[in-house]
Amino acid sequence: MKIKDLQEDLNLLSSWEDRLEYIIDLGKEIHPFPEAERKEEHRVTGCMSRVWVFLYWEETGGARTLRLFVDSDSSIVKGLAAILVMRYDLVQEQDIPQDCALDLFSELGFAEHLSLSRRNGLVALESRIRSFIGS
Repeated sequence: MKIKDLQEDLNLLSSWEDRLEYIIDLGKEIHPFPEAERKEEHRVTGCMSRVWVFLYWEETGGARTLRLFVDSDSSIVKGLAAILVMRYDLVQEQDIPQDCALDLFSELGFAEHLSLSRRNGLVALESRIRSFIGS
């Protein structure tokens, strides 16, 4: 699913509760986290929930494509992380978005509903992604 499709789907939902349920379901649909990579070094600090992120570059025909796997013990956090997976996974290096994902969460109508701790956790997760990318 693309971010544009996500925005269209969310626009069809009138209540915050329906949107939240949709995001939780989205988290259930992301590709499974590789169990061999569920190591402390892949754990994101700064999150109240336990969150893991595993990234690598996939070389295809001379182009580098980012692979991103995320998991959390919180269904809400995993759903929000699924949006970051949609944003970054399978994106070629030259096409990686440069803006902050918090802007995207605002556009989707989630920023005002996120607690400070969840917002900080998402910032920490995106920081890990950005650190890996090198930007």
